[in-house]
Amino acid sequence: MSGEYEYQVSVCPDPDNPREGCTLADAFRELQRRGLLRAFDQVFPLYGNGQTDGNCHEICIALTAGLTAGKCAHGWAWVTGQVHFGEPSTPAVEHSWMEYDGWALDASNGKILIVDAQLYVRLHHGTITTRRGAAALHAFVDEHLHGLKARHARNTEERNAAKRARRARRAQRRARR
Repeated sequence: MSGEYEYQVSVCPDPDNPREGCTLADAFRELQRRGLLRAFDQVFPLYGNGQTDGNCHEICIALTAGLTAGKCAHGWAWVTGQVHFGEPSTPAVEHSWMEYDGWALDASNGKILIVDAQLYVRLHHGTITTRRGAAALHAFVDEHLHGLKARHARNTEERNAAKRARRARRAQRRARR
């Protein structure tokens, strides 16, 4: 298992369109077994009490990091859309979830729910606005996660260069005295 956490995963197939097995549940367990959910392990328990809204995006980022690190993002998609949690008359909210092989994984607000993807969108009266496939997941990680490291390195070098320039100016002023 990944880290110290044992996650309770609820699987809800579409009763109108039943199919054998849940490949997403198997894939999630395999990610755990391979230790690729370390970022997920750090983010998900922060919201485990179900009291915090708006954590779905961070959880998808954590899953994306594990998928790309393990070189197993093929077939996965990070989906963002407008959904209604409740009746269609409730205000729509932006929400993120992951999809794999026709299944949606919604790991937010302390719960992990796997639902047939079409049923998931229907149940939440959702509209998909963005679907990032494997290539986009890799690009996201390269741009945002690896890019952060590169920016940090550049900023550190720029700070060091500025310190060297200040020291040189001080030395020049001392030399003129």
